[in-house]
Amino acid sequence: MLRRTAIKSLLMAFGAWLLLALIYVLPWTQTQVRDLNNLSLVWHFKLRGEREPSPEIRVLGIDQGSITVLRETGGDAYPFPRDLHALVLRRLADAGAKLVVVDILFTAEGSWSDSEDGALRDALLYCQERGVPVILACAIDYGRVQGQQLESLILPAEVVLEAQPLLGLSNTEEKLSYRLFEPLQDHIETGGAAGEGQSYYSLAAEAFHRSFSDPSPLTNERLFKEGLRRVSAGRDSFIVDYSRPFGPGNLLNFNQLLPELPLSEDDERYGAWLEAKELRDLRADGELSFAQQRRLEELQRLSPEQLKALNEKLANTVVFVGSRNAADGDTFNTPFGRMYGVDTIAQAYDTLARGVRIRSISGYWLLLLLAGLALLGWAIAQSRPLRRAALFGLAAVGAVLAGNIALFDIWNVELSLPFTVLGFAVPFACCAVYGGVGEEYARRRLRETFSRYVSQELADQVVANPSLGLIGGGVKREAAVLFNDIRSYSTLSEHMEPGQVVELLNTYFGEAAETVRRHGGSVDKYLGDGMMASFGALVPRARPAADALSAGLEIVQVLHERVSPRLRELGLPQFKVGIGLHYGFGVAANIGSASRLDFTFIGDTTNLASRVETATKDYGWALLCTRELLEAALEREPSQGGSAEPGGQALAWERVGEQLVKGRETPVELYRVYVPGREEEFRL
Repeated sequence: MLRRTAIKSLLMAFGAWLLLALIYVLPWTQTQVRDLNNLSLVWHFKLRGEREPSPEIRVLGIDQGSITVLRETGGDAYPFPRDLHALVLRRLADAGAKLVVVDILFTAEGSWSDSEDGALRDALLYCQERGVPVILACAIDYGRVQGQQLESLILPAEVVLEAQPLLGLSNTEEKLSYRLFEPLQDHIETGGAAGEGQSYYSLAAEAFHRSFSDPSPLTNERLFKEGLRRVSAGRDSFIVDYSRPFGPGNLLNFNQLLPELPLSEDDERYGAWLEAKELRDLRADGELSFAQQRRLEELQRLSPEQLKALNEKLANTVVFVGSRNAADGDTFNTPFGRMYGVDTIAQAYDTLARGVRIRSISGYWLLLLLAGLALLGWAIAQSRPLRRAALFGLAAVGAVLAGNIALFDIWNVELSLPFTVLGFAVPFACCAVYGGVGEEYARRRLRETFSRYVSQELADQVVANPSLGLIGGGVKREAAVLFNDIRSYSTLSEHMEPGQVVELLNTYFGEAAETVRRHGGSVDKYLGDGMMASFGALVPRARPAADALSAGLEIVQVLHERVSPRLRELGLPQFKVGIGLHYGFGVAANIGSASRLDFTFIGDTTNLASRVETATKDYGWALLCTRELLEAALEREPSQGGSAEPGGQALAWERVGEQLVKGRETPVELYRVYVPGREEEFRL
């Protein structure tokens, strides 16, 4: 039976794994799977915490402050004229920058004039002469015409291209989306045979390409290819290893490259800036003379102190120039909040430069891992009791989470948090629920069947301890036994109708049985006009002797307080009872045959309790107990007489003597017990 249940549970675990596998591979769920995996990667970064970015990176941001000052004081509207960008590029080269990446599209459509583009071209040539590579942004535009996808390459203006600048693809993902992966390159068809065209690296990959400075171009190319393989493992993209958002050590304001820019019209630099602005405008219109050109160069030349200040900030750095203006909308969600597009490019370059590869376990390897987790969930769900399985299951979920986090934090291995947790939790929950429901169904069937022969409480005991339900089985326990008998019952019933006899017995035994249960005992059986109860025999108790004594005393009180008034109302005769108590070892077992079972507590303890109940007639007292029971209840050796409150019940006792009982060679020491102040209720 157990083996069959375990096999069914294993099939359920397999079904749960199959469901997760289908969700993972079916094309209709790929969007949700991708979102879950992205969320998992985000949480991996959050749990790992922020790390310091490379100190060689600088982000030169065109932020709202730069735009405002240049517009209101400098007279340059945004987007800035290209000769201003040209000036910044020259100063980056003069300040000793190692590499410059410009995340701005200088297209023909955005050009103000050929003179502006010429200034930018000349600045690019100036940087090349000083050995400072400058990478300009290009992009691939994807569109649809009559249902067909068309690609077009967006390049800088033709005049700018005369400098033969280095090009890299700018971000083309949907803005405000999660930017977790960086593509290495893309390809655009140029017509002719299929596959013909031009491939371009992303800005980050091209920056990494140009960061090598070995005298041998072949060596640089080899180092570049090896670096790409190390980070991307031969794929066309890689996971960006985000550090913390860039702070003051890595960030520069665009205007910091323009130290001559006045902050207001009252600034002493305002006149020189205004003169340079007028000359720049003349150049844009193509009307600048040679003398005016020399004057413009003089006005834009930095002092040694200004150049030194820039050199301290920019020497031997890789500078990324781009918009950090919120109004441009060039932002992406990252594990550390929203970042500007230029920042994400710098983060991607930093990943390549540090050679950090984040390995993502996916595909068949992930499905194989989920199968192992499903088996683990099934195995733990077999633990019993079910509470233990639940605790083990929670511990296993914690271990899966901790292992997942450690893999990412220490070894840069990314496992899908949702799928690994679900890969264990879903099979475990299915198996645990199936096992719990199956066991509860079996328990109910057993309880229902067994309750036909014994009380509900005894049935519950058998369900909790199946060995008690076996014929010939059982357990040895130390317990207290109570026998209770109605005095002069034969005489009473002789003059009563059958219905009245039944009503009298039900009225009394209903109260007596409830009293026994209230004190933690169980009614073993009814014996015509008597009742046997045990305390600690079927369900172990901390102080069974005290419980039995309290129950016996209360039965006598209940007889006078509730049963007798009720009998008078019904016109039934009054009676008194005898109660005998003993404490000792016995066997709780299921006695009988396959067709009729009697679940009871048997042994010398039970026999002696019955003899003590019979002795109540000889002593004319309602409640007698043995020395063994009184000593166990008081937890000390009893005196000849006295009073106490074991278990909160006030009682008094007196030794009445010793008596030989049938089946015993030595006399039994007996005590009469009563509630102080209510002695008359205990007299027979």
